[in-house]
Amino acid sequence: MKRLLVTIVGLSALCTAVHANPSDARKHFSEGTNAYNLGEFKRAADEYREAYRLKPDPAILYNIAQAYRLDNNLEQALFFYRSFLRNLPESPNRPEVESRIKKLELQIVQQKAPPNEVLLPDATIPKTTPQPEAVAPSTPLTVIAAPQPRATATRKKWPIWVGVGSVVVVGLGLGLGLGLGLRSDSTATYSPVRF
Repeated sequence: MKRLLVTIVGLSALCTAVHANPSDARKHFSEGTNAYNLGEFKRAADEYREAYRLKPDPAILYNIAQAYRLDNNLEQALFFYRSFLRNLPESPNRPEVESRIKKLELQIVQQKAPPNEVLLPDATIPKTTPQPEAVAPSTPLTVIAAPQPRATATRKKWPIWVGVGSVVVVGLGLGLGLGLGLRSDSTATYSPVRF
């Protein structure tokens, strides 16, 4: 009975696709593209899906995947990228699609990971980090200090710069003091301020 139902549904879908007007597929594809360009990615995915139902062109699967990815429906995007490669294995953009599939797989794992799990960029299996509450009181905690930024050459040599600055200041002070002090009173002009 189950096989009969599947066969009837399959035949009805086939008949619909055979009798479908190609302009209907183009209309849905065009509507999907308009929605995509407007940033309405959910509606774009729906329109592209309908276009694919009417005209099962593998290239439309890529558009569906893109719309779902931009709508942040990662699992559906992953499904349709894989369907695209399965239906069009010799696609010229296969490396790009395979790269997107890897990124989506990692994003899905990250989304499903509890907040206390750490995922490494190349890992697909999460590693849990111990929580301080979970450590028994008799177990000593090991604190690992974060690496400190390396000191720059200027930071290492600050005492030298302070010394150089001090010598310059003292030298200027002595030079001005001696220069003004060596002036003879005969060459100095003094005029009292008059009101």
